[in-house]
Amino acid sequence: MQQRVSVKPRIPAVLDEGWSEGLRRWWKSRDVYGRQYHIGRNGEQVAAVVLREKTTDEQGNVREMVIWQVEPNPRQPEGIRYRLALILAGEKAPAVLYDNHHPKGHHRHIEGVEEPYQFMNVDRLIADFMVDVMRIAGASE
Repeated sequence: MQQRVSVKPRIPAVLDEGWSEGLRRWWKSRDVYGRQYHIGRNGEQVAAVVLREKTTDEQGNVREMVIWQVEPNPRQPEGIRYRLALILAGEKAPAVLYDNHHPKGHHRHIEGVEEPYQFMNVDRLIADFMVDVMRIAGASE
């Protein structure tokens, strides 16, 4: 695991007072020293982007993987937040979705069916997701 860099970018006090939504989003997700951080309301670093990848295959299927490193907390005791999705061409809802939002914790959606997911580590998460992507995307060809 990479060493965490403690960065506290200065954020204008008027962040939530009359700024456009686009400008607020720009300030809340900044690239600092080559690494992207999500910045909370009080200017503290909330999450560091570990992986952000979005690809479209020859059939038009979209695969997006986003993984953040966060301080371990009751909602994310492992210090990881993630959203991994496969959206088949012509569809709006993901055919495969792995995420760990509060209050559900680690779970996955496979073709509309939600089930718990046993998180072990990031490498295993990506491997499990890719197995499901290959199975579902391969079946759609």
